[in-house]
Amino acid sequence: MVRTRTKWFCPMILAALTALMFGAASQAHDLLPPPWRGTPLGVEGHWTPAGGWNVQIYPSTPPTGTIWPVPPSGPNPITGAGPNTWQVDFPNWIDEQPLKIGRIQIYWDQPLTDFPPPQIDIMGFKNNNPLPTGSVITGSVPISGSGGTIGWYWDFTIQPNPDWETFIFDLPSTLPPTQIDIDTASIPEPASLTLIALGGIALLRRRR
Repeated sequence: MVRTRTKWFCPMILAALTALMFGAASQAHDLLPPPWRGTPLGVEGHWTPAGGWNVQIYPSTPPTGTIWPVPPSGPNPITGAGPNTWQVDFPNWIDEQPLKIGRIQIYWDQPLTDFPPPQIDIMGFKNNNPLPTGSVITGSVPISGSGGTIGWYWDFTIQPNPDWETFIFDLPSTLPPTQIDIDTASIPEPASLTLIALGGIALLRRRR
């Protein structure tokens, strides 16, 4: 009986370790998550070419309200815009908070020595109608890795708060990204100042 249980036990350990290794590899980047990640009415999305989207909703058990839509779509090349222009439709909580905050991280598996930061644009939607006001995008901030810059991140706010967003990335056509991370959260407007300040303090600490 002992030998039989050992035969089952070893493959189970191997399978668990393999899952952990692949899980760690799929989350290899995400180096600068926003300090407010996990805030209620938040959505976190992680994309890789092989794995597609992995989405986490906060809180994980919604008491009320809905998310629209899940999962996000894309990134997909925009028809007629060339292979280096990608679009992502990203879900949010449908709520009445006045402000949406977010962070976008884009990574590559090699240093970006010859490419400028990608250009991004954001449009928010209520139902299927574009909002009359646009977004405010801060950055692009380079992300350093082994050998140099391996990505960039952008912080943004949208007001009025959309139900979902469309992100447009103008990317190097010869070097598609290997990972995209997007975080959004719905918050009362005064709270945004505190969260943005926390993000600035955290960035200063990392740079020191």
